[in-house]
Amino acid sequence: MPSTPSVPPRARTAAPPSGYRSLLAVAEFRGLYVSFVLTVAASTLSGFALGTLVQQQTRSPFLTALSMYGATFTTVLGALTLLSVADSRQPRRILVTLQALTLLTEASQAVPELPLPVRFVLLLVTGFFQSLSTGARLGLLAEVVPAPAYALDRSLMNITSGGMSILGFALAAVLLQRSGGFPCR
Repeated sequence: MPSTPSVPPRARTAAPPSGYRSLLAVAEFRGLYVSFVLTVAASTLSGFALGTLVQQQTRSPFLTALSMYGATFTTVLGALTLLSVADSRQPRRILVTLQALTLLTEASQAVPELPLPVRFVLLLVTGFFQSLSTGARLGLLAEVVPAPAYALDRSLMNITSGGMSILGFALAAVLLQRSGGFPCR
């Protein structure tokens, strides 16, 4: 018995986008893309802010690096344990739930007197579930983008991820300097 593809008929029969502009014309993709851009920028900005706070409090390069990039390490652990959930659940519900969880954990980081161990737990929890969010997003992209355009879609997402990381760090540095937390030398 032949298997039924998981791509909806509309996406299978639509003409594949031939460039980034035509890919962004797909409304469902555009929504996912904007949420991805905002997520990467917010993650970079919050990682920089947390790293700065940890550096000021501890003067430890190791703890500073861990606070900025520790979530990436726990994302690997999450991928090893959670990715099957992304395949077996509704991706839109997963994305909304995890965006809300990320919002709560990042907002909790703004509490001024939050102890560093609690900050690290929040950071690691966010990173752990990030892999589930990525899996759900990729599964959803396979549904909303025509199959021939999937490589183009992934290319745009990868380029954007790098670009938004750079812009996020630049924005964080400007905000830090303007707030007086980082003296210009």
